[in-house]
Amino acid sequence: MKPVESNRRHDFDRRSLLILGLNGCFLAVVAERLYQLQILEHEQYAVRSDENRVKLQLLVPPRGRIFDRNGVLLAGNRWHHYLHVVPPRGEEGRRAMMLRLEHILQPSSSQYTELHEIFRRTSESRDTPHRLVRLHSWEDVTKVASHSVVLPGVSVRRESERHYPAGEVLAHLLGYVSSVTSDDISRNEVLAHLSNYQIGRVGFEQSSEAILRGKIGTLHVEVNAHGKSVRNLREKKALPGKDLRLTVDYRLQRYTASLLAGETGAAVLLDTVTGEALACCSSPSFDPNLFVTGLDHATWDALSNSPTTPLVDRSVRGRYAPGSTFKVVVALAALEAGHDPNHTVFCGGVREIGGNRFHCWRRQGHGRLALTEAIAQSCDLHFYELALNLGVDRIAAMARRLGLGAATTVDESVNERAGLVPTKAWKKEVYNKSWYQSDTANVGIGQGYLLATPVQLALMTARIASGRELGVRFVQGMANHGMDERLTGAAPPDFGAARRLADALDIEESSLAFVRNAMSAVVNSPTGTARDAGTERDDFLMAGKTGTVQVRRITAEERKAGVKKNEDLPWRFRDHALFVGFAPVEQPRYAVAVVVEHGGSGSRVAAPIARDLLLEAQRLGVTDGSEGAGQIA
Repeated sequence: MKPVESNRRHDFDRRSLLILGLNGCFLAVVAERLYQLQILEHEQYAVRSDENRVKLQLLVPPRGRIFDRNGVLLAGNRWHHYLHVVPPRGEEGRRAMMLRLEHILQPSSSQYTELHEIFRRTSESRDTPHRLVRLHSWEDVTKVASHSVVLPGVSVRRESERHYPAGEVLAHLLGYVSSVTSDDISRNEVLAHLSNYQIGRVGFEQSSEAILRGKIGTLHVEVNAHGKSVRNLREKKALPGKDLRLTVDYRLQRYTASLLAGETGAAVLLDTVTGEALACCSSPSFDPNLFVTGLDHATWDALSNSPTTPLVDRSVRGRYAPGSTFKVVVALAALEAGHDPNHTVFCGGVREIGGNRFHCWRRQGHGRLALTEAIAQSCDLHFYELALNLGVDRIAAMARRLGLGAATTVDESVNERAGLVPTKAWKKEVYNKSWYQSDTANVGIGQGYLLATPVQLALMTARIASGRELGVRFVQGMANHGMDERLTGAAPPDFGAARRLADALDIEESSLAFVRNAMSAVVNSPTGTARDAGTERDDFLMAGKTGTVQVRRITAEERKAGVKKNEDLPWRFRDHALFVGFAPVEQPRYAVAVVVEHGGSGSRVAAPIARDLLLEAQRLGVTDGSEGAGQIA
């Protein structure tokens, strides 16, 4: 028995030694690995751990505000609560989160649709919170907060959103902002990491984007394994954009919009001393607030496909033949060329030029008229004669001197379209055709190839009224953003705008004075075309020039049968109605241009609008914006 026991003891000892040897090797390996992890690779894994624990958030700066000349807030920011989410990976995780949100929030039908749509579009990235929907009540905010345990990666944030208190009244001038698109991100990848960043699309929001947007801030946030924020670590605050003060007077802008209500057209009112735009209105308009949160397809289709094109800013981008308002340019060119203003021209109603019959708007003619009466009664044949004697190139030179044919703004603040002042060389270059006498005759009455925007017609009138080489200004100044985050109703900063008196025009004062007096006769003489639009107040007398522009060709057959009246034609075939003017006559301070598309008659439709606007400007005494801060009622 002893030998057997001895063998067993020997086997046991051998196994024990083997186990101890294996354990020793294992411990050695573990120890070596721990040494490697804790000592040799400590820095590498510490960095990886920190990356998993700390996330970098980019902070969107408050957008700079926009005020009118009196400190009335036109574009500000409002605070709202939004639902944000770090999307879970995989379709199942997304579906589960969506079901939880539906159960907890019980969203409205619009919120429900928005949730599903955004979940469908949201990328797989876990680094950037994606804004989903606005939470409309404090109850919704508390619901999300109280269910945070079952909503990993979901949070509620308080963020600013652009707001336009004036709504449609200043939509074209201010423009609007909207969320970034894939095209924006392709130009700047940083935008992909900003959940609530919005970019100016048109108007001042676009042209002044660099001024208004401010500087992005950063925030390092400690998060748990589910991506939930635990605490803020380091923050570099976002710097708000600068505030802008515009030259427009909200009261006049609102009044102008009311005068154009129901019409398709534009009106521009300028200060003839500074060149500042006091009102710049296009009709019809739209509500820019709709674009801030995103348009539904039906609303976008209605706006973009409307025959009246409400998204187009007619005041600075609508180009029209100036019609008879251009006759003041031809008159000035003639006077500067030495024309005797007492020279008379006989108007019998029709004249043949270059083998074509050219008619006067007054079929029976005006008889024999000198220049003052030719302007007052808007005699076409008189201006055919003047234009043919001058030649188109001298007329074009005067038109450019008065601000036509080019953009008018000195601060490049609006996306203005240049007008068109044709010459012989221009026609040869563009059409490879010769210039004909009939072309010159058409230019003489403001038609043919000529094109001008309402703001350019207003500048033309302001230069005639002031005798100075004005440019149109829309911005009075800028300043650092006020730190009152309530924004609405907050006092605007001191913009400290500086102005310089414009140089005198290279036109004889006697020529300018003659045309001003003739424009006064248009409104204030018994034979003037706008006599019915007079103010009937000696202290508020205005001067001006009417224009009625054909948009269709009148055939010889129709002339024989009798030209149809505008009211008997479909709307799109009716003449455009125009008027340019200034007031007061003795010391001009305000210049205006009004265009009503298919309005029919400049004297009956456009002139009364211009009169009422000039009267309101004089009644308010709009000058240097000393009324103080205000709020839109």
